Amino acid sequence: MGRNSVRRYFPHVGLAITLACILAPGINASSFSVSIPTGAIFASPVPVALVSGNSSARASNGSVGARTIATAQAPSVLAGAQTTANASAFAFFDDLIFTGPGQFVAFDGFQIPYAGTLGYDVNLLMDASGKTSFSAARINVTLAAAVTCQGCNFNLNGVADVTVTSNAAPVISRAQQTNPNLHLDYLTELPITAFFIGQPYAGVNVSVGYGLDGVFDTGPVLVPTGVPVSISMTIVGSAVASALFISDAVADFDFSHTLGLPEGVPVFNLPPGFTANSVSMGLVNNIIGEPIGGDSGDVPEPGTFGLVAAACVFLGCLRRSKTAIPRGRGSGSDTARHGQSSTSG
Repeated sequence: MGRNSVRRYFPHVGLAITLACILAPGINASSFSVSIPTGAIFASPVPVALVSGNSSARASNGSVGARTIATAQAPSVLAGAQTTANASAFAFFDDLIFTGPGQFVAFDGFQIPYAGTLGYDVNLLMDASGKTSFSAARINVTLAAAVTCQGCNFNLNGVADVTVTSNAAPVISRAQQTNPNLHLDYLTELPITAFFIGQPYAGVNVSVGYGLDGVFDTGPVLVPTGVPVSISMTIVGSAVASALFISDAVADFDFSHTLGLPEGVPVFNLPPGFTANSVSMGLVNNIIGEPIGGDSGDVPEPGTFGLVAAACVFLGCLRRSKTAIPRGRGSGSDTARHGQSSTSG
């Protein structure tokens, strides 16, 4: 496979295949991977990030982040249009080592927090004869964290999977070694009108936003000193917006800063005399500095790092731009659609 082929991310790649790659065993060196609709970086040995329009993905020292948005513009004909936007980030750290005045260190465990948002805008319209024009949205986000080491008395293999669909209750389909808190942040319904084939339509624009937060937690642990501990963190997300006739749709998620270990403060609650260090995490004396790689500023291009043998595809997150009536989004819609996969039918 050529370099350009390895770089390119194909939006139709299934999330099941992506997760199988992410959680597959056999990774034996620190590795960072990101993917957004317009490109991907696989298995970089150093932190990486990608930004394009309203999508970004970051695999950094001690954390990962991703966001994206899918916007489907109403075709204004007897047809529909669908847009899909995927984003992911993955980081694997294999060089975390605890040291201190003993062969083992006992502490309250590994806590890896996460938080983010999922939301959508859809339109529901009807004319005087009962003919309808409606749009739809679907967002799925999977978060995962794992911690392993030889001689440890614990194993973290946490997963949280949430799906938000328009006109349906949100679903948490998996919650392993975490208790995710999914809550409604806002729900607005605004009246809208439109004309289609000479007929007036009236209805409502529905805007919904959810927040999701939680912690992957091992509970109290006993870890051998001088033995490498491995940690992995994964965000995989997909946003699908489906427009129909004169009804627009927007779907988005934003987990751009919020799966990972804390920065600037002690990461682990260790007893006196013990500490933790990791070059790949930027962890020095149990404290992580500012992240390397982000969704603003100077961002490394895929060609900056040698693309190492196939790793896996990972996805990105979003910052939403909203107005009361989606059809009035104007030029912002063009920016949001950049790099998305779109089909009409």
